[in-house]
Amino acid sequence: MLREEKKKYEYVIKNKKRNSLPATVINEIKDARRKRALTQAELAKRADISRFTVKYLERGYRKTSYKILRKIFSVLEFSSEKVFELIAMIEEDHKVLQKK
Repeated sequence: MLREEKKKYEYVIKNKKRNSLPATVINEIKDARRKRALTQAELAKRADISRFTVKYLERGYRKTSYKILRKIFSVLEFSSEKVFELIAMIEEDHKVLQKK
């Protein structure tokens, strides 16, 4: 790994926000996107959000609003049950982080 890349990687890891989405939710989004053969850019365009939003969300570098999640879930055609399940995971994760 080049020195510059290593510095950038260490910066991202050190400054990763603790309020990113739970890994389970991130993986569900990634898996659903891949099953539908969508790139991050295509998902972003269909959801009318920035490609960088999808990129950073999938890498766990940011938490996003329910409005954006709703757009993503809609494009990925998640069932109502799945949406409620994922929202519950996010809420539970948020409660755990607040206790720390």
